[in-house]
Amino acid sequence: MGLETRRGRDPVPVLRLFGLPGERHVIDGWSRRSEPVRAAALRLAFDYGGHLAPATRLHPGEAGQSAECAEVLAGSGIAFAGGAELLELGRRLNALTSGIPLPMPAALKAVPRPYQAIGYGWLAALTETGFGGLLADDMGLGKTLQALALLAKRHIEERASRPSLLIVPTNLARAWARQAAGFVPGLKVLVLQGPARKALFAEIDAAHLVVTTYPLLHRDHALLERDWELAILDEAQAVKNPASTAAKRICSIRARTRLALTGTPMENSLLDLWALFDWLVPGLLGDRKIFRAGIALPIERGDALAQARLNRRLRPFLLRRTKDEVARDLPAKTEITELVPLGPKQRPLYESVRMAMDTRVRAASPVPRSPSSTRCSGCGRPAAIRRS
Repeated sequence: MGLETRRGRDPVPVLRLFGLPGERHVIDGWSRRSEPVRAAALRLAFDYGGHLAPATRLHPGEAGQSAECAEVLAGSGIAFAGGAELLELGRRLNALTSGIPLPMPAALKAVPRPYQAIGYGWLAALTETGFGGLLADDMGLGKTLQALALLAKRHIEERASRPSLLIVPTNLARAWARQAAGFVPGLKVLVLQGPARKALFAEIDAAHLVVTTYPLLHRDHALLERDWELAILDEAQAVKNPASTAAKRICSIRARTRLALTGTPMENSLLDLWALFDWLVPGLLGDRKIFRAGIALPIERGDALAQARLNRRLRPFLLRRTKDEVARDLPAKTEITELVPLGPKQRPLYESVRMAMDTRVRAASPVPRSPSSTRCSGCGRPAAIRRS
């Protein structure tokens, strides 16, 4: 990709982008005619890390940067040699950050909150670009509902020709089935769990959504190696270790679109984020070594420029809202106080343990304490306490 102007019939290069596999890019040549052009080129090189290396392609996920550069150059007399398809893809990626809500599918039996309609719109638009992404809303903000809305669109409205695969922790498989039955009754869900699951493998083609668990990926991987419409990871931080068996199995899954749901996108380190995006948008962040040296370590040392480069590169592919950010869309907090009286066996035991603990606390602390300040946590189950 490059920028060029013309001197007579001969093109004169103004900007060419270079880089390492997974990184990039430096300015080669520039125009004396337009200082704004040089500024745009420098900004583009800054976003790409400013590395000297042999010429290479931009990652398609960075097409949004190309579209921005082309807009800056519009009317300057300098042509952008990037291709119409690249620019269109860039405009679509940049539009993902606009936060435009999309009407929910008719098959969804729920009234979404405004931020959930925006999240669904982002998921739907993202999948149309062919890239994967990470929905990282805080826990409790309805990531499940937003994902079910997308599944309803793809399988009920658009009648996708192949099922989607959802991978979840073991304790969430049935919960997803219940949520799907309540919010999208028309969605055919097949849960592959338990010793009887092998008898259900023949029903995969007839299902809209196949639900399996991380521990079963190793056992069932041969039957799951097929083409899927969507491949969705719930609680995706479970596969942050790229060397784990689950992560290796997940990397072999073929799907039209890859999505991940997690409320903790950077639970331990930036390398967890790299591991997720290495599956969602392969190559976007380079290989692990380059990312660690060029992004992770500088950010950990407080490098604001490295943080800005990472944010800019991930912006189209990551949507995260905290509860504080969407507080206006949430209902008023409801607090319910329920008093539970002690039973005839609990009350005397509570008093005896409380008084014994109060005596011990008073003996150990010089600060006067009220007898009522000591509480017993075990008196709900008197039989669980062994008396000496």
